[in-house]
Amino acid sequence: MPTALKKLSVEQLGKFLVEKGVDASNAALFKESGIDGQIADTIDENHLKEMGISKIGDRLHILKVLGSLKQAKAKESMSDTIWKGTRAYKHSYCESIMRYFCFFIFQKPDEYILAASSLTIKKESGNSKDGISYEIDNVEMAVITDVDITGTSPSFIARCCGAPTIETLRIITKTADGEKNLYLKKGTGEEVATKIRFQMKNT
Repeated sequence: MPTALKKLSVEQLGKFLVEKGVDASNAALFKESGIDGQIADTIDENHLKEMGISKIGDRLHILKVLGSLKQAKAKESMSDTIWKGTRAYKHSYCESIMRYFCFFIFQKPDEYILAASSLTIKKESGNSKDGISYEIDNVEMAVITDVDITGTSPSFIARCCGAPTIETLRIITKTADGEKNLYLKKGTGEEVATKIRFQMKNT
């Protein structure tokens, strides 16, 4: 059975129902009706009657099984990726080349992953004999109280060398550390802030 229950095909849903103790003949009715994991959680008792499942006990058992499917589907939806991005640096192209070739400074940019219930910030924290290590910070939507954006423009000379304008997305939280900062390319901050505000209201 695939991890994403909402992606169960008609055949896979039938197998799932049988594994959960649903009579094979009743499970076959789901296949005949073309019901898959995407819509199975919308089925109610009237639908089951229309499908020809006459016994009350069978209908109640199926609804219980479908209820667990609905809960699993909701849990999966909370972890679905809404937006994914990486940290933007203020260095110009020239500075980046110099940092790498002259000082051997190269660091993988922070990764940002926004899901329905959380924001994950993944930072490279160092190198060791075992390889690169990372620090992962998960910020739950429930602790975010506000977001705001500030922009930092590079100097004229830096702009001539291709340095970008960086937007700092400041995320205010109820936790002890108070806030988290995301550093994004110009034009991305408001888009991400809007997505976060939406999830704040709907979590």
